[in-house]
Amino acid sequence: MPERTQHSKPTITHPTGLTFTVIPADSYDARVVARDRRPLVMADGKAWTVGTLGYGSAFAWRSEEADRG
Repeated sequence: MPERTQHSKPTITHPTGLTFTVIPADSYDARVVARDRRPLVMADGKAWTVGTLGYGSAFAWRSEEADRG
């Protein structure tokens, strides 16, 4: 489950320590802008798609089907 801190966007952290900001799967950033997209499975078994928008920005998103399953 994504974590949320006060005044910040939700994040997920992979067991390796990588932290990703969670964005909507249907967002422009997820659909068009994100580069170096890769599947990533978290420790809880949930599959996410992750990508970057440049140095220091790592994003993750899940499709609606994945969220239901």
